[in-house]
Amino acid sequence: MARRILLALLCALVCAAWLPELLRGSQRSTATPIVIPFAVDGVRVLTSVDTALFVCHPSSDDAPLHLEGITVSSGSGANAAVLYRDELAHELASDPLFVALNAEIERLPEELTHREGRRYFAYPDEAPYSMSDAIDRWRALDAPLAAVRARYAAGAPRPFTELHFDLDLRRVFDELDAPGTERALTIEVRYRAAGGVSRSVALEHKIRRLAPFPGAPATLVGAQIHSGDLHVHSCHGEAVNACAPSADCPAETFQTSGSFTYAQLKPQFQALGLDWITATDHSYCINDDAEYQTIVDETAALTDGSFLAIPDIELSSEEEGAQSGGDTSNLLCLFGVQQNHMGAHGISARKPGGSDAVIGFCNGVLGFSANIAAIRGEDGYPIVHHPSADAFGWNSISALTGQETNGMHGVEIWNGSVVSGQGGDVGAWVDWLLAGRILYAYSGSDTHDAAFDFGANHVLFNGEPFNIENLESAVKAGRLFISNGPSLILEVTLEGATLGMGTKQALSPTQSAAPLQIDTHYDFGAGSGIISVFRGYSGDPIETLLCQSGTLSGSGVFSCADTLNPTRQGWYRSYTEDAAAQVIAYTNPVFFVPVPEAWSAYGQGLGGANIATLSCDSAPYIGGTQRFEVSGFAPTTPSVSFLVERTQIPGGFPVFGGFLLVAPPLIASGVVPASGGAATLSAQIPPSPGLIGLNAFVQALAFSPNPFGNIGFSNGLAGTVAGF
Repeated sequence: MARRILLALLCALVCAAWLPELLRGSQRSTATPIVIPFAVDGVRVLTSVDTALFVCHPSSDDAPLHLEGITVSSGSGANAAVLYRDELAHELASDPLFVALNAEIERLPEELTHREGRRYFAYPDEAPYSMSDAIDRWRALDAPLAAVRARYAAGAPRPFTELHFDLDLRRVFDELDAPGTERALTIEVRYRAAGGVSRSVALEHKIRRLAPFPGAPATLVGAQIHSGDLHVHSCHGEAVNACAPSADCPAETFQTSGSFTYAQLKPQFQALGLDWITATDHSYCINDDAEYQTIVDETAALTDGSFLAIPDIELSSEEEGAQSGGDTSNLLCLFGVQQNHMGAHGISARKPGGSDAVIGFCNGVLGFSANIAAIRGEDGYPIVHHPSADAFGWNSISALTGQETNGMHGVEIWNGSVVSGQGGDVGAWVDWLLAGRILYAYSGSDTHDAAFDFGANHVLFNGEPFNIENLESAVKAGRLFISNGPSLILEVTLEGATLGMGTKQALSPTQSAAPLQIDTHYDFGAGSGIISVFRGYSGDPIETLLCQSGTLSGSGVFSCADTLNPTRQGWYRSYTEDAAAQVIAYTNPVFFVPVPEAWSAYGQGLGGANIATLSCDSAPYIGGTQRFEVSGFAPTTPSVSFLVERTQIPGGFPVFGGFLLVAPPLIASGVVPASGGAATLSAQIPPSPGLIGLNAFVQALAFSPNPFGNIGFSNGLAGTVAGF
């Protein structure tokens, strides 16, 4: 509480000094409205999409601005076509402080605001702030933003409005238009200023036709791909003008306009060729369970057989342990509070973190370990967001653990529109792998307004129904690649077994070096690219470029070979880029993880009815398939029973002429047919972290005639379940 009071006092003092300067900077004599379009700029599927125009009265004069109409058209001259027209009777009040706040935001460094492109509120000749000045300026926005919100909450007229309309993309493009075709929309707003003279302002917005996603490569028969976004924000987190029932969220200082509801976002993502999203508004904006339930209800209403919307959250946490570097969010929060963001996925309840006040993300947050535990407690999976970002990145490099300890699940290696190469967030992920972490790769657009093209998560299905349960299962299993174009799917073959993306293959101490085949299935559609296959080992300083193709096109398989190192934790992954390094794809890895020990035999040489030999060449680990083989029963034995128990009987309990070597409580059992006195049972250990460390004991028995009776026994096997 003391921290919050002191912070408020500091902000108020700084603001008191700068408020006159803010208002002086906003003195504008022009009455030409500021018009900002929030619209898709790329499409794959021609449909109708919600489009918004933010219109603001910029003048410091007291006279209101009257909006009279809006016209949206494409083409020019004889080819011009009106796509939308509406007559308006809307009055905008003058509010110099609101204009000044937005001008101030536009002068902050883009590393903070993530606003790119032209200025709308700040004059072009106003110098941008340095990073050192920007921190104090950001803090100083607290009081004026609070004043603006208070005025609007009390019913004061606003200087802005958002005009929404449906844009029918089928009237913008022809179905035969080739990828790369660009169309320009002309948006004209008619208005009347003081004096009663009607005028208009026009702007241009361009939309590009994108190449369709090629789908599953023909070499993977029966596979389907479902593409989506794991990092999406909505108007529930807007600083001013948040959508009901959410209150405004001043902590999102830079998000003063342009956000959409999830219902409005759905067709925008469908136009990009995506069929699922996760809703990840900030934890410091979603401040109570009722507000989160609203998002749960909204996403449920959008989910149908062709599109899935899942309610999750972007969770603010405090850094822990030794810090590697720092970022601007650490400078904003006083008293050493250091922040990062993670995606909380697969959750069943809201995860709190921060408040909606300006810089409220500094207050009331838990350490990231506690947040990871809360997510894992609901069988969810946490994902590091933008690890190398200039604000809210991850500096707790050494303290972060991965799936090997049921910690962090993955890393967002693609955040925003364009990513390429092996640096940035990709490099942060690889560095964690080299440090021994097991982490999957994911992506998110992180849009706070309209949907845009980026490297989506392309999830591999194999005939399962497309529903939330199966999608969550596949995403959690790492069965996806990340791409803004081509399909790229990795498979590694070891001793006849094909291991897909996301596989964590446990290696028992008895595993020997063996040949590996690394296959990268690809489909470049109408494009082309070069495929690179990387191999990494924990403890090495860098990955190795194992092999690289020439320029490939169409669909096929790029293969290369290697030899398994059974004693080192390692992985293989593939990457592709086109000649311009603009069309990119990353696969998830296939991991190889040595485990400390395999099943060990006991109770051998007891004689009597213990006539069979039981073995297992797999190591016991969560999610792993165990192959138990038994032989030596009478050739006429019809079936064999396998018992998996919690208790070992070291010397055996004599019964039916033999020795029982296991005792309750029972963990599992199974009966399989026998042939020639032999049988095999394949069973998967559930992928539950709660099983790690469990001691298990296995024995086989059968109705098998022998000199000591009609029941035969095997030796026992003992094992301890490992993380992998």
